[in-house]
Amino acid sequence: MDEIIDGVVIIGIQVDGGSSVNLKSAKTMEEFGLTQLQPTIFILRMDEQNCVKPMGVLFVMCIIIAKD
Repeated sequence: MDEIIDGVVIIGIQVDGGSSVNLKSAKTMEEFGLTQLQPTIFILRMDEQNCVKPMGVLFVMCIIIAKD
């Protein structure tokens, strides 16, 4: 699938529509210019039991998902 985030097209991305948390890498966030993150105290435990501390949270974001 392709995804559009804040007007930037990402081709062939995997999206979990049922998830309430979507993680993006720091590099991806920088490339899209998404720097207005709200602080968070959460630590996420991944399926393989690794813990991840998010850099922050994006609360309002327009995402368009298009099928191939």
